[in-house]
Amino acid sequence: MIIDNNFFIDLKVFLNDISKNHILPNLGKVSSSDIKIKVDSSKATIHDENIESLLISYFTSKGFTSFIAEETYPSNFNNKNKYLTLDPIDGTRNFINGVNKIAIMISYIENKKNIFSVIHNPINNDFYHIVDNKIFKNFQLHNIRNLNGHIGYLSNIGINKFSSIIGDYKIKDRSSSIGYDMIQILEGDRSFLPLHKGKIWDIFPVLGFLENINFYSLNSKQIKFDLDLANESFFYYAKI
Repeated sequence: MIIDNNFFIDLKVFLNDISKNHILPNLGKVSSSDIKIKVDSSKATIHDENIESLLISYFTSKGFTSFIAEETYPSNFNNKNKYLTLDPIDGTRNFINGVNKIAIMISYIENKKNIFSVIHNPINNDFYHIVDNKIFKNFQLHNIRNLNGHIGYLSNIGINKFSSIIGDYKIKDRSSSIGYDMIQILEGDRSFLPLHKGKIWDIFPVLGFLENINFYSLNSKQIKFDLDLANESFFYYAKI
């Protein structure tokens, strides 16, 4: 496989098509018969499943062979040293309820290192990717806007744990999508991000971006793309 600028250009076109044909026409219009409750009480729709199938087929055609994909894991996962993570619709509840806070998230991990991460906003087709320690938004180098103070969401537990560390902060509504939260960080609209455990397809794409911006973790100074990370909680924040 060749991971170059053309690879990402082609991927953006593909994700744009998915947004146009599968996400936007069904946003807030999912029938109850097309929704299922998973073992962990999270929701999935037939559209999550269809998009994931399309993503796996697409990346298979590009030479990828091992996947940690939300709706089918552990199927198609056969190489723990080289694999793609796929989250077809991060923020499925938002998608069902017609809330424009969703993302498609992808990362490629090789020998516990992030080779690239992608977060695509299907609402406006903004395409963020990180490769070679550089962040791009729609293929232009992207710099995060400097913040004068902290902005974000904390639960009651989070307030007890972290408010003394970050000091004063403005409250931001919970988005119910880690990918959307990361987009807001990239756009300078959030300055901290609690990750209370999670799934690999959720956290690895986000960690791919966080390890390359001025964000710090209370848990570890160095981000490691280890499958055991799904069992840990993290709190990342900007030094302001």
